[in-house]
Amino acid sequence: MDLCSISAEDGDKAVFFNGVLIAYYNAATDEPNVLSFVESVADNLSSASGANIKKAKIDKAPDFVHWEQSKQVENILWPNETAKPPISDFFSPIELNSQP
Repeated sequence: MDLCSISAEDGDKAVFFNGVLIAYYNAATDEPNVLSFVESVADNLSSASGANIKKAKIDKAPDFVHWEQSKQVENILWPNETAKPPISDFFSPIELNSQP
């Protein structure tokens, strides 16, 4: 299981578990206690899962919009493209008109 805490130069922070965004802190809009919450999420997930927290720091690219849409973050979570799980591993197709 992968647990990753990514900090940005502007003070923002995000925690990902198995490639899924679990919690994030926005330094410009959130109160400081939210940062403590995000850090405790990482610590508690580490304790519960036995996973070590991988830490990374980024300088946000000019086109950075959100943690989940960032190519920089994707490169940290999946350093080589072959390690990234296919979308079908997360979602299975649903047939809306299927009958049991």
